[in-house]
Parts: sequence; C-alpha cells; structure tokens
Amino acid sequence: MKVLPKVLTEAQVRTFERDGCLSPVRAMSAERARGYRERFEALEARVPDIKKMKTKSHLLCPWVLEIAEDPHVLDIFEDLIGPDIRCWSMAWRVKKADGQTFAGWHQDSAYGAARPVVLGALALSECGVAQGCLRGIPGSHTWGVLRHEETNDPTSILARGQYIVDEFDKSKAVDFELQPGEMVMFDNSLIHGSAQNHGPDRRFLLLVEMLPTSAKPARIRQSAMLLRGADRYGNFDDEPRPDGEFTETAVANWQRVVDARAKLIFEDSRYGPSEAEQHVTIGVEVFWNSSITRMKTSLERKPMPTLILSTVRARVTTLRPTSPLPSSSYQMTCTFTGLPPTWRVAMRSSAISVPAFIWAPTSALIPEMGRNAPSLISPCASARTGAPTSAATASRRNAMRTAVGLRIVTPPR
Repeated sequence: MKVLPKVLTEAQVRTFERDGCLSPVRAMSAERARGYRERFEALEARVPDIKKMKTKSHLLCPWVLEIAEDPHVLDIFEDLIGPDIRCWSMAWRVKKADGQTFAGWHQDSAYGAARPVVLGALALSECGVAQGCLRGIPGSHTWGVLRHEETNDPTSILARGQYIVDEFDKSKAVDFELQPGEMVMFDNSLIHGSAQNHGPDRRFLLLVEMLPTSAKPARIRQSAMLLRGADRYGNFDDEPRPDGEFTETAVANWQRVVDARAKLIFEDSRYGPSEAEQHVTIGVEVFWNSSITRMKTSLERKPMPTLILSTVRARVTTLRPTSPLPSSSYQMTCTFTGLPPTWRVAMRSSAISVPAFIWAPTSALIPEMGRNAPSLISPCASARTGAPTSAATASRRNAMRTAVGLRIVTPPR
C-alpha cells in the first residue's frame, strides 16, 4: 500500500529525489522563527562560549531540541527519509554582516559522514542573496564525493576551510532564498556553499540534520538521538537529552559526543592530532596584530581581563624526528584565549599541517610585562582536550618545555 506524504506533495518528493534539494518549505511561522533567534541572542549574551552551538546544540538547550522534535518538522523529514528518524545535529550558522565570511563549494558527506543525511536549513532571519544565502547545484548529490582541499582561510566558516577542487558546472547553481520560518531541504552529498553577507543584519540559519535509522554509518561510530519511530539497525549510539540550558551535565555530555564527532571530521585532516604527533616544534616567533597592541595599553591601567580573544601570526620551525627531512619554517595563524596566569594558543599551519598548542605564563606573552619565561609548544592532543595524560606523554612534554623557546616580536607602533 502506497504511503502518501504528510506535508509535502508527491511532486515535491520527486523533485527532492531528482535534485537532492527542495526550497522553500514552510517549517514554522515567521514570528516563531524570530522568537528562536531572540532566544539565541539572549543565550549569546550570557554564555562565554557560544560557538558550542555550531554543532549538536540540541544536547545543550532543551528549546533547540524542541525544534527538532516539532511534529510538523518531523513530518517534513518523514516524507523524505521515512518514519524512523535520528537527529544527526542541530547546527547554528550565524554569519556576520561583514562582507567577508563565506562557505566554499563543498559536500557535507566528504569526510566520512553517515549517508544519507538530509538537512533542513531553517531561516531565523531573512536569508536572501544579499545576506549570503545558501546556494546549491541541483542533481549533484548523484555525482559521488568530489575531491576537496582544505585551507586555514580565516574567512571560511567551514571546519576545515574546505572547497571542491574537481571541475563542475557552477553555472547551474541555484540560490536558496528564504524568509524566516522557511527551510531548504538538501541531501548531505549535494554540492553547496554560501557567499558573504553584505546585508545590514546578521544571517541566522539553523541546520536541522536528520537521517533514517537505516543510513550507512559514519566511518567512525557516531551517536544520533532517536526522535521518531524505532531503530532496527543499531548503526548509531543514543544521545542523552539536555537537563537544562548549558547545565554542567549537558555541557559534559555535549563534549563527549562532540569529541567523537571531531575524530570523524579531522581524522584524515592535515591538521589532525595523529599527524601532529609526528612533528616536534622547535621554535616560534609570534607577531601580534594591532588589536593586541591596543589591548596591551589597557593592561597597563587595570588588571588583566579574565578572557581575551585575538588573532596572531607566527613563524614556526618544525622537524620530524623519525624522518631525515630537514627542519622547515612556515607561517601559522591562530586565535587564542587568555586566562590568567596562563595563555593557551591553538595554531593551524597553512603549509605543513601541525596544530601546535602553546602554554606560557602571561609575562612571556605580553612584552611590557617581561620576557623572562620559556614557553611550551605541544602538539599533544591531550593538551587540547584536557584529557588525562600518561606518564610518557608528561615526560615528553616536560622535555619539550626545556627545549623550546618563544621569542616575542614587539609589533610596530
């Protein structure tokens, strides 16, 4: 017996199957959509690390899970993937109206994700061409996974700064313009991207990502919350529901799940922890930008703030202990946070793919406060994640602490 769609028309279902995308689809009223934007902005004002909302935000906020579990939203997905549904992620994409940030052409399935995952990009603000709306290539979900290259471009909003290097006909691209409360539905193998936001306001998109329980699992086992129906396949682990907004338990559960997702995304990355272990960083020169120069002036007048964010350039020299290759120097950029009395700096290389983690006393990183302390440059994953370290790892780290020096280069006045 043929099952009729609950929300979509049969023609819309056929269009999605043919093109791998369907737009626009009304998910909720514009008023309700604006209300969720306001809840995000209220949370943004209270929570220091709002970037956690970029993935698996339904594990952090009950009101985000409310969107995922909305019967009408689930009916839309059921029309496309069937009645047994797990939530792959609820990912916020807030694009500043800076005319700079963008997403290059890419496929979400490129790095070993489950397939198929169907995404509903829900607009919580006006998302037109001026605001950098999503664009896609209809039918490209049938082409297989194209070759991607990764970069450390600071203007890319993608996790690996990735973009497709294989040739394809970009003239077929379609703009998915949306009003608040509308979604564009697309397959995670669809080639898509987005341009810069030149509008007067930030662009708010929430990626509602669902998969059928029968989906091909990711290459590294992942979790996904069961929202409707039953799972007879066992390809995915269950996820805990949040007990409140950004509670200690919710954040801990989110961190555990996201650590597993990071292994999937970055396992074969040039910036991944596995390759970083093959290098030893033996020197670094740090160059501050003008924002840090101004910040240093303020530090002379008042106690150091509890949190500082900025971007620096660095020239790093590395060698591979197990290889006869000579050492090499290359440029890196990083964004860092400062928590007294120690600064933690995470860097990404634009050339050799070494994520270096610098731990140093504040006095070593602020020239006006002295240059008398050595620094530690550690590519160890445990330094990044806060995971317990073995005795061997601690021994290597201590050895590196004495071997590595940091030279401060005062910025031009």
